[in-house]
Amino acid sequence: MVIYLILIVCWLLCYVGNYDIPQNQNQKIRYLFICALMVLMAAFRSRYVGADTHGYWDQYLDNVYMSFHDLYERQTDYIGYYGLSKIFYIVGIPLWGWFGFVEALYLFSLSVLIFRYSDDKLLSLLFIITCGLFTFSLAGLKQVLAMSWITLAFVCFIDKRYLISAVLIVLTYFTHPTMLCFLIAFVLYLLRDFKGFIPLVIVGFVMVFFAGEYLLSSMVQTLDNEHFYAYLNFSNRYTYTTFIFYTVIFVLCLIGYNSYMEYDTIGARIFYGFSLMACGFQAFASISPSAFRLSLPFVPFLAILVPNSLEYMTNHRNVIKYVMMGCMIFYFLYANRDSTFTFSF
Repeated sequence: MVIYLILIVCWLLCYVGNYDIPQNQNQKIRYLFICALMVLMAAFRSRYVGADTHGYWDQYLDNVYMSFHDLYERQTDYIGYYGLSKIFYIVGIPLWGWFGFVEALYLFSLSVLIFRYSDDKLLSLLFIITCGLFTFSLAGLKQVLAMSWITLAFVCFIDKRYLISAVLIVLTYFTHPTMLCFLIAFVLYLLRDFKGFIPLVIVGFVMVFFAGEYLLSSMVQTLDNEHFYAYLNFSNRYTYTTFIFYTVIFVLCLIGYNSYMEYDTIGARIFYGFSLMACGFQAFASISPSAFRLSLPFVPFLAILVPNSLEYMTNHRNVIKYVMMGCMIFYFLYANRDSTFTFSF
């Protein structure tokens, strides 16, 4: 936990005296500095950091014994991840280089969104660190790589670079097919001019929240992959901590809803709508502990909503900002209170 605390302190030092100039070049340098720290942490973490790191660690070293045909035979559903890792191994890139690449690519995909849409990039980065995306990126590498592809596919879709977007969607499918759940965002983006956009998303949220078991079963049957039957291990062991955290942040963002909608109606619809979907998919975890993963590609939009909603608040903006920052840091430290971060050297 000490290393995580140092990361937060570094972020705070970078943020002090800089928050009121969100487009400042100095902020971009500080943003990239924090990202560099995160990449280094991911690259040089020990095999005991991240629930599945030891498996990815051993697999990468086992590349010496496996051909591409062997990989395809054993990892057909995730060949996008294992095939790329095999290429890195053949080229001679060490394990820390592969781990660092996956983290850097993920942060790059998130940063493309943040730099394009966020009114306070460092504050968005704090949310990325504290909401669970960073710690998950140290554990679920296949899904993290898939989230990188699908996020970049969404950006290309916005830019009308449809061929590149399609290629990245195919890469997503062969890396971790569950991340195709984010294709909902593509459909919603096409409906962004629809006046009933927010009510439509609310209906979707209600369906996800109350019909989650049926939707999960349908998804797993459609994918027809025995790995994803873990999502059907329904359990009530889930605690609502993360869902409550997302919901509290979302409700605080609602304080600036009217002003944001007046200034940028389309942007507000997208970020409020996608953030609500993040909360809805997080509720899936109350049915199946593994299903929280479905919310992860939507969570970055909540990271952008936080500073953007604050920008248009007219009353008590600084107070609300510090409350949000306090909630983020408290949640992060609480969620990682028993975690130990160690390095491989």
